[in-house]
Amino acid sequence: MRIRRCYTPQPLTAGQLVSLDRRNLHHLVNVLRVRNGDDCVLFNGDGNDYPGTLTAVSRDHAEVQISECHPNNNEPSCRITLAQAISKGERMDWVMQKATELGVHEILPLVTARTTVQLNGARLQKRLAHWQAIVTGACEQCGRARLPVVHEPLALKNIQLNPDQTGLVLQPGSDRHLLQAAGDAQQLFMVIGPEGGLSDDEIAILNNKGLTAAGLGTRILRTETAAMAALAVLNLSV
Repeated sequence: MRIRRCYTPQPLTAGQLVSLDRRNLHHLVNVLRVRNGDDCVLFNGDGNDYPGTLTAVSRDHAEVQISECHPNNNEPSCRITLAQAISKGERMDWVMQKATELGVHEILPLVTARTTVQLNGARLQKRLAHWQAIVTGACEQCGRARLPVVHEPLALKNIQLNPDQTGLVLQPGSDRHLLQAAGDAQQLFMVIGPEGGLSDDEIAILNNKGLTAAGLGTRILRTETAAMAALAVLNLSV
């Protein structure tokens, strides 16, 4: 049976009676057709699951009586930051969703020389909220209890690794396989370029910042395919 999971951005404790917001109410009542007495799991991003029982369910109100709190231990041991060149429309949405399912810790939308999407002002804030909603829904679906951090877009030249991160840039045809390049790193910062690839100048910038090339074989993958293939391969080693 499918476990009904709901994200709610508030403190949670065992024994608490929680009123659900409009978003969760719509999903549970109108989509999943829940009823009084059905089981539900709440989470707030702190790494714990809060199982409970739905009470007082109606079209405009529902509550969850939390019964317990227990750790959710399904996070990968390697903390991966995905620096993904921004692509158009649904392609970037798809990356946000699938990267979350595959356990990425942070997502950094990346502006490169060949990025065609321009985001600023109100449009940027709307897109960030949209991406956050996708990430939240993906966590509910896949069973994670920690939400990946979705950063504001950053220009490639402004990338900075922290001292504990191993920096990789995915490049077609690299003779060093991704798993070999990642080794036993506990923190990875992985750059995926745009359609058309990174320029020679950008690759030089990344090399100077301590990132090294890694590959997945001889074929040239679409930017969103490359990200998912890389994350899937990394999941095999964690």
